[in-house]
Amino acid sequence: MIGEANLDEGGLSGEDFRRLAELAPDAMLAHRAGTIIWANQAAADLVKAELSSLKGRAIFDFVRPEDRASLAAAIAKTSLDQRAVRYLHKAVRTTGEVFEGEFRRWPIGGDVMLVVLRDLTEERQKRSAELRARAFFEMTNEAIGISKNGVQVEMNTAAARLLGFDHPSDVVGRSVLDMLDASEHERIRDYIVRRTRGDAVPNSYEALARRRDGSTFLADLKFTTLPEGDERLSVVVVRDIGALRAEEAQRRHAEKLEAIGRLAGGVAHDFNNILAAILASAEAAAADVPPGSAAHECLDTIEEATRHARDLVRQILAFSRREVPRRRPLGLSSAIAEALALVRAAIPSTVTLDVHLDEPGATVVADPTEVQQIVLNLTANARDAVGASGRIEVALALLSRDEAPAALGGPCARLRVRDDGAGIDEQTRAHLFEPYHTTRAERGGHGLGLAVVHGLVGSLGGVIRVDSAPGQGATFDVFLPLTSREVESVAAPLPAAAGGSEHLLLVEDQPLVRAATERMLRALGYRVTTAGDGAEALERYRAAPAAFDLVLSDVTMPGLSGVELARTLVREFPSVKVILCSGYSVEMDEAQVRAVGVWALLPKPVERNALAAALRAALDRPLGR
Repeated sequence: MIGEANLDEGGLSGEDFRRLAELAPDAMLAHRAGTIIWANQAAADLVKAELSSLKGRAIFDFVRPEDRASLAAAIAKTSLDQRAVRYLHKAVRTTGEVFEGEFRRWPIGGDVMLVVLRDLTEERQKRSAELRARAFFEMTNEAIGISKNGVQVEMNTAAARLLGFDHPSDVVGRSVLDMLDASEHERIRDYIVRRTRGDAVPNSYEALARRRDGSTFLADLKFTTLPEGDERLSVVVVRDIGALRAEEAQRRHAEKLEAIGRLAGGVAHDFNNILAAILASAEAAAADVPPGSAAHECLDTIEEATRHARDLVRQILAFSRREVPRRRPLGLSSAIAEALALVRAAIPSTVTLDVHLDEPGATVVADPTEVQQIVLNLTANARDAVGASGRIEVALALLSRDEAPAALGGPCARLRVRDDGAGIDEQTRAHLFEPYHTTRAERGGHGLGLAVVHGLVGSLGGVIRVDSAPGQGATFDVFLPLTSREVESVAAPLPAAAGGSEHLLLVEDQPLVRAATERMLRALGYRVTTAGDGAEALERYRAAPAAFDLVLSDVTMPGLSGVELARTLVREFPSVKVILCSGYSVEMDEAQVRAVGVWALLPKPVERNALAAALRAALDRPLGR
């Protein structure tokens, strides 16, 4: 027996103990007064020494020099103690390598001590790694859960918080399926069975997760497995990707709107060129037809229709957000009435549209297109609500300071759009103005109309409210602050402007527009030379700069644009006078082209009197401007 073993310098008695000790996997040695008298092979391997070299060496040879005094004191203090004693010291191999050493000492007879030495480095590293993993598991913002056979065995705080629980312990023991919407149960149950079985299954899923309060969110689930004996643990990282998907949808929709805007710009340019040719030709023909005749009345109708078409193109550009809002004091009654003129064509004849707009004092600061967007979106929402038949009311009222919402801080105008449709429940109302939230996706609804209204009203300093309940229709009230500034009067038609005899260089790439504009200019008395593009115009002007009094150019042309042409001419010939005409340009506004040296920017189609007035203003003004 070990307690009866007797060790001396000549050897170790007790064959059973010796055989066991020499074969033991743990490093073992015996020492007397600090001198090693026996060691097993495991001890030699641990300190990287030959077994035969250990006998007779001091045990302190395998302890760091700075730790030897403390180890000697500990041994001396416990030398008479017959119990097992444990010391922790930095141990040293014969190679000089230091490791975390654990010394366990037992008295085995007389003054002989048996020491079991262990390297704790790997164990401590493993423990440190476990602690780091535990800290990450608890402190990370990533929601992580661990399950076994479909039952939660562990979950971190982030996961509990994401699922609406107060503490991870509230989730442990629950089925994984409890955290998912019922529509996902069959699919995820099959996945869990296959994964537990070790089958090849995807490591990532998107599923509808369910919080403790019953609300749901779109979740990205990433799985991995960890072995635990003969079974497997499933580790899942959960992310709420609902907001991400909404952002992606918003980005895609914004890209679509941008593409539509570019298309609208191209269409506007081409359409305005056509309108320019029509308007110039109609005005030129009207000058040769007796006033009051049937032909003159027809030409007047063509001119008026062309102007309406021009305004329609400008509205299209505004709706596609290709023009910057130009806010000014605006009569709300007339702006709403203009919008409703477009609305009536989109509302079935079986739907009654009641309009009450008699409020001449309702003046706000806004761009007409902003008001039109508000009216169009609210009435479109009402039209969808009433369906094939029903009633929509659009009314304008003035409210005193006491009647207005407190946030406005003064009197306001209230635009009310009311329908007698199916109404809106409380849950839908809570998300009504969120982008891409729609209850009419099957009918092409994109969930942007009311979000646009909300944004516009807020940017105008107003407030929007909705009152609705299932079966009681819906009422949308838009409150906009009033202004004391006077409405800008509509410019009176320009009087017939005088022409002139100066020599003009007309630059236009569209043959129809070029011919019609040339006829108009010649009818005003001007001498005209034409060029089909910017490069040709530059060549003609360079050849005889003194021959031309003014350059009248289109903006958008292939090759050298009107803006580039103007910039080049002004740089080479500082006395040149340039007027640009634009069917549509997103690159420059009037202030920017003036900075280039252009005298004026005229929108196409340009009316005869407006063009004549602009030409005379530029030609009659001295170069100093």
